[in-house]
Amino acid sequence: MEQINPKTHLPYGVSLRELLQHPSLTGASLKSLLQQRGVFTESNDDDINIPLLTTTLLSPDEFEFIR
Repeated sequence: MEQINPKTHLPYGVSLRELLQHPSLTGASLKSLLQQRGVFTESNDDDINIPLLTTTLLSPDEFEFIR
């Protein structure tokens, strides 16, 4: 995966999906990120949380959280 400089480019769409599917990110951490945005889900399931995150844009702080 290529290095992304958050000062010049924030991932979205397919590139964000690839980043969110990294094995080091747990379902609980993605759920936590959604909760910080005010989106609450019952599940830690990636099939639910990843689409919710890919349809919105990340802030630089949120990108640093998932990095």
